[in-house]
Parts: sequence; structure tokens; C-alpha cells
Amino acid sequence: MKYQVIVGNIGTVLNTVSKIEAINCFNEYLFQSQSGYGNASGESVCIMEDNEPLEEFDFLGNFKPMIEEVENLLLSSIEEIDDECRASDEDETPGIQITIATNDGQDFAWQSGDNSYTGSCYHCQHWSVIYLYPDSDCKALAIDAVNELFELIAGQLY
Repeated sequence: MKYQVIVGNIGTVLNTVSKIEAINCFNEYLFQSQSGYGNASGESVCIMEDNEPLEEFDFLGNFKPMIEEVENLLLSSIEEIDDECRASDEDETPGIQITIATNDGQDFAWQSGDNSYTGSCYHCQHWSVIYLYPDSDCKALAIDAVNELFELIAGQLY
């Protein structure tokens, strides 16, 4: 049998006939991906056995359910936008600010308005701010916000 370990942005990092060596290498890069360490920070990691995936870790895959939850939140929030949501009398388009936040990417908190330091996001380490308007593309905004949170968790943004 032939084993390979492949890391997202690096490529193939190991070719071997030893399953133990491949598993050890996979576990090391998995740790780096999950802990935000080095070039493997936040990257997918895959171990292949005879060109077939044996095990795979996709860091961003953990966020797919979160994208759907954020999109649903934005869709329900967009219904609340009315003329009272104008920043000033001269403002032509009403809108609201939504903050999405997380510590680990598994659960998220959110708040609306500009109560940035007192809302339900205060306890979270990573934040993304969305400006929502009546004609906003909620799916695209949710993907952008969750990607930003992913990059923050992976240590790519400061």
C-alpha cells in the first residue's frame, strides 16, 4: 500500500509505504491546522491510501452549518428593516448593523445595532460586522462573515 498526506495550501507533504508514518504525519498537520500554527494553519488535511481518501479534515467544512444559520438570521433581520432604520433623515436607504461573533466556530452569538461592547457578542473573541439593507444578498453576506471569522480563528487576520 502507498500512503500520502496532503495539506491544503502546501500540497503533498509525505509519500510513504508506512501507514504508521502517514498517520503520525497526518496527526501533526491536523494539530497545526486546528491550532492555527504554521503554514498548515486552518488548512484541510487529507491522508490517502492507494489514491483513495482514508481520512480528511476540512477546517472550513465545520463552518457550513454556521453559514446556513447566519443566512437565516440575516433573512429574518432583513424583514425588520423599515424607515426608522435610517442613520439620518438624509439617508436614502434604511439599514442595520449586525455583528456575528464566535470563539470556536462551533457556536455563534449575534447582536444588532452599534452596541458593540454591551451586546451578546461581548464574550466572543472573533467578530464580523455586516451592514444589512433591504436588497442585501443574505447568502453572500453570510459566507463573507463566516469566512472572515474562519480567517480570524485560523490566525490569518489580526
